[in-house]
Amino acid sequence: MNDELQSTERPMMAADIDRVIELDALSGEQRRSDFFHKRWQRIQHQPEVYISIVSEKQGSVNGFLSAHVLEGEFGSNQRIAVLDALAVAPGDQGSGTGTVLVDAFKREAHTRKCVEILTQVVWEQQDLLAFFSHCGFTLAPVSVLEKQNPDH
Repeated sequence: MNDELQSTERPMMAADIDRVIELDALSGEQRRSDFFHKRWQRIQHQPEVYISIVSEKQGSVNGFLSAHVLEGEFGSNQRIAVLDALAVAPGDQGSGTGTVLVDAFKREAHTRKCVEILTQVVWEQQDLLAFFSHCGFTLAPVSVLEKQNPDH
């Protein structure tokens, strides 16, 4: 494969936010502009808490990954990395771009001394579940409980 056609990863920059929002909207059901703008502001103030990576192909952002690091959560004093968002341009899905992003994330989580990586996937997103399985993720031995209306 020609090297210039492969995706490469780098840290996210301010100039990437609009493209990240676009890619996220293409992969989800809603546009989360506020989430990503607020996340970027937090990254500026606490870079040690966030991991944000983009992939580029021929000079254009074609994927991204956004995560945060927790310490002392869930009854443990160890660090864990939580993958919050991941998207790859529709034309580049299946090209290895997502794997490039997850591999870069794993390396960064290791550098930050995280002992575990967590994420959540909607059960019906079987293609995403298969992708995460390919990347070495397994089902956690935890059940997530939810109450829709916390005031009642």
